[in-house]
This record gives sequence, structure tokens and C-alpha cells, in this order.
Amino acid sequence: MVILRIWLPSRKTPGSKGFSSIDVDSPSGSTYMSVRPVDPGEDRLLKTLTATLADDIEAEGGDTPHLWRFRNLDEARMMRIWDQFKGLGAAKWKNDATENCFHFCDMVLAAGQGVDVEAFSGASLTNRAKGAVYLATLAFSHSTLAARAEDYLKVRHC
Repeated sequence: MVILRIWLPSRKTPGSKGFSSIDVDSPSGSTYMSVRPVDPGEDRLLKTLTATLADDIEAEGGDTPHLWRFRNLDEARMMRIWDQFKGLGAAKWKNDATENCFHFCDMVLAAGQGVDVEAFSGASLTNRAKGAVYLATLAFSHSTLAARAEDYLKVRHC
């Protein structure tokens, strides 16, 4: 099962854009995907410089009621993409993590649905072209990501 969490922008924090993360729990393993960078001084290895669910809850001031639960996604593929990205790749987004979290979550969910999101892929030219169009329109806000999640669950979900 895959859980998408979206924290809406805080009214207490001016300029807040919200945040999102993905939690994957499957027979092949489980992982929490968050691009929120954390300080390496907390006894963390360089390859694990991304936030945990507890880090995100603390940063956002509590858990969110805005959850989407997905089934029938390619969870192993989603975890492979995360393994390639996490740590140093996510740390490069330190200043733009809030904007990029929606983009990243949308991309990983698309990969789970079979969209070709990898730069170097052995997929057909048609599938690579469809993937390129999808990548060009990835979500950059909480509302767009929520709309895509609802669309998948209500329209495209098999």
C-alpha cells in the first residue's frame, strides 16, 4: 500500500506552501519518501539525509488528515527510484524542498502507475514520449497533487 500525505499551507506561517510525502509499505519492503532535508549532526549517515515521518510531523506542527491510499501500484519501482534519489540528491534541494516535494511525489506516483519517468529507459518511443509529456506537467502545488491523486483513485484506478 502507498500513502500520500499532503500538509496544506499553514496560515500561521506567511509564505508557507505546504508539504507532501509518500509512505510505501509492501511485501518487498517499506520506506518513507520525504525530500525535507535534515541536519547531518543527528547521528545520521550522509546517505540518509532525508526526513522521517516524525521529522515531517514535527516540522509541520502535526500529522495531516489529508491522506490518499493507493493499491495496485508498482511499489518496487517506486522504491528503486527513491533509492537512486535519496540522501545526497535530496540534500541538493535544501532551499527548494517545499516546492520540489509536490513535483517529486507526483513523479514517484506516476512511476508506480507505469509512466516512464526515467531519463535513460528501454521503453518504446511512444511510452517515452508519453512520459516526457507527463514529466513536463508535474505538480508544483498541494492542490494540483491532490487533484492528480483524486483523479487516479476515482477515474484511472483499475
